[in-house]
Amino acid sequence: STDLHAALQEIFRVLRPCGTLAFCTDFFEENPHCHDWPAGLEIPMELLSETGWSVAFENAGFQVVRSFRCLDHRDDNATADAATIDFRTRIGALGIMAIKPESQPEG
Repeated sequence: STDLHAALQEIFRVLRPCGTLAFCTDFFEENPHCHDWPAGLEIPMELLSETGWSVAFENAGFQVVRSFRCLDHRDDNATADAATIDFRTRIGALGIMAIKPESQPEG
């Protein structure tokens, strides 16, 4: 959405050259457990794929260093429901590391 793009552009603007942005979200297309959040929370949310998130960062000027999943193999899975265990151990949160290039291309 325009709001997401504007937010990423503002982060890019205020970050110094060669600055790093570490980003993490549970809300992405490959996580089926989050798809009902916008309706349940009654707020508009833009559901992007893992690739879509990387493209959004690149469109704001960032160089995506890597995207990865943050898995959680806690010992308390005996008390967690099946969806929580699935999210923690198979899907994970989406992490993205991106940098603001040292020099900006001439536009």
